Amino acid sequence: MRLPRKLLFGMMGIGVVSMLGSVGTLAAFTASSDNPSNDFSAGTLQLTDTTGFTSAATSFGSAAANRSGTDPRNLSECSTIAIAQTCSTLIKSVNVSTDGIQPGQYLQATVALTNGGTLPATIAMQVQNAKTNNGNNSLYGSGAAGYSPCPSDIAGVSSPGSSGAQLTAGATKAGYQGAPVPITGCLDIGKALRITIQDGGGGGTGPQCLFGNDTGGTLGATSTNGNDHLQAPLTSGFSVGGTGLSTYVATGSKVGVGSGACDDLSGSAVLGSISTPVLPGANPKDQFGIQTATAGNSSFTALSGITSLIFVPGGGTTTSLINSPTYGGNLRSLPQWAAGESHTFTVTLALPNTGTTQLTDHNHDKYYVGNDNPYQGGAVSFDLYWFAIQ
Repeated sequence: MRLPRKLLFGMMGIGVVSMLGSVGTLAAFTASSDNPSNDFSAGTLQLTDTTGFTSAATSFGSAAANRSGTDPRNLSECSTIAIAQTCSTLIKSVNVSTDGIQPGQYLQATVALTNGGTLPATIAMQVQNAKTNNGNNSLYGSGAAGYSPCPSDIAGVSSPGSSGAQLTAGATKAGYQGAPVPITGCLDIGKALRITIQDGGGGGTGPQCLFGNDTGGTLGATSTNGNDHLQAPLTSGFSVGGTGLSTYVATGSKVGVGSGACDDLSGSAVLGSISTPVLPGANPKDQFGIQTATAGNSSFTALSGITSLIFVPGGGTTTSLINSPTYGGNLRSLPQWAAGESHTFTVTLALPNTGTTQLTDHNHDKYYVGNDNPYQGGAVSFDLYWFAIQ
């Protein structure tokens, strides 16, 4: 838009007109000022989004990827600048062997986001449509689709022998901090899965943990698998109320809380193995959670919905312009992403190996049962939604 404005000032001196009709001399004083070529163009606020499959590994004696089939993701699908579009799937467990994820295994993928516009941006992530279920798809009318039915005897309801069911219904195992954890039944796999979202720290921010256990934020005595550390994301304190929004912010040096380093779910201390299983129910701050979880930051599913925002500080020199309940409150202390700034987020989903328990059946025979059996065939699904505002 051109907004030209020219200013011209003039003074004219007029000679005295004589009574005889003669004309006197004419003198002029002039001054001028010019403001030419006033142009205005709108800046751009846009995100690019590329995805990549990192690894799928098992702790069964090999660190190599355990994946079959062709990965369905198109890494460049959303790599061009756009205002809004649906991008590639990150994680698809049917490409991890033929039977899906197994105890002691993790899947890992990346999302690379770039502020592709010309303006600094305030970036947030939402978790949407988080769904979970057991193998029988029997928990929720709109839950995730289980991969295969639970074994028929897992809940102690079938009759494999003349003396009835061989697995006692309601059997439990003492788990983390002594809490009883069911080891029979057909259970929601969201209780067993662990997930973290780690920002690698683009733009000089340093690492930032969007969800999971921040291993540098100690709240109490360190315990097995870091369960006494800091829950990410943090309650931000941005909200000014009135809209029903819950706003959070990733941990890390930019907000001065925590190290920004999530648990390493690919590590044996968290993932477990056959020889060194982890306790059932361990790593609660990394818990995926169940579909009906109460809203909050205590599990990944509890953050699901359009009323929760997780802000990701940037490395730019500006802070947000926003002070509105529509976007979560007063964000003017939140560091923005500079134009061109990129961050790579690693999403890790793991099913820890929690070992076995010796049970006695109705025939008084003793045998070992995998603690993770109740989660066979279960499924989860979720969407990640990213957006930029000023």
